Amino acid sequence: MKRLVIIPFVCAAIAAFGMALDASSAAMFYRGVLIAAAFVTAVSAFVTTSKFVFGDKLYASWLSSASATPSRPSATRCGWRR
Repeated sequence: MKRLVIIPFVCAAIAAFGMALDASSAAMFYRGVLIAAAFVTAVSAFVTTSKFVFGDKLYASWLSSASATPSRPSATRCGWRR
C-alpha cells in the first residue's frame, strides 16, 4: 500500500517532461500520455471487477454506478418525503 503513494509523483514527472518539449512534440506526447492513462484505467477497472464475487453487494453497487443511466434514490429509503 505504501508503494501506491509513488504513483502521483511518477505521473507528475511524466507530465512535467512534456513541458520541456516544443509545441508540436508536446501535443503528440500528451496525446500518448492520455491514451496510456485511459488504457491503464481500463485495465485497472477490469482487474478490480474480476476480484469481486458475483453475489457481493459491492459488486452490484460498483456495476450500477458505472451504468449509463444514473439511478435516483427512492424517497422512502432516504427517509424524506416530498
